[in-house]
Amino acid sequence: NFRATPLMIDGVLYSPNAIGLVEAFHPGTGKTIWVQEPFRDEPGQGLRGDSTRGVTYWTDGAERRLFLVRGEYLIALDPRTGKLLTSFGDKGRVNLRPGLGPRATKYAWTGVPQVCRDVVIVGTGIGGSVRRALGQAAVDVPSDTAARRSRQRHVGERLVGVQRRGEPVVADHR
Repeated sequence: NFRATPLMIDGVLYSPNAIGLVEAFHPGTGKTIWVQEPFRDEPGQGLRGDSTRGVTYWTDGAERRLFLVRGEYLIALDPRTGKLLTSFGDKGRVNLRPGLGPRATKYAWTGVPQVCRDVVIVGTGIGGSVRRALGQAAVDVPSDTAARRSRQRHVGERLVGVQRRGEPVVADHR
């Protein structure tokens, strides 16, 4: 049973709801300011009942972004409107699965992304349900930390390598 940790920025509380869509609301009254729109163009990305653990915030003083993971996507939202920031990734989202191999068909992330300077970091953990879905032992499932530039204008490269069977995770300083 997942619980989300809300995030308060400038008097607005942001939190994923029970189906994983972010809501912005007034913390004193509970009045909803906006609710993130579900994806209608991807199978399984609409209303499917997946909750996530929270959102993270990034700003450079002028630009502001909320980041979350939902399913296999890292998503960037405008904190004022809840709309996708289409200048990030592919129309506001980055698919985290490419490069994880053919058996990683059921990978999904639920944790909160972290921001360090201008890099968004998404860590994963392997639970029993993922091992069962893949039919493999945990050692055969890659552990991955994906990092994306928070201001990225195109679908970018993975900035942190994939860790497999004791290999070190190496940053790609491009």
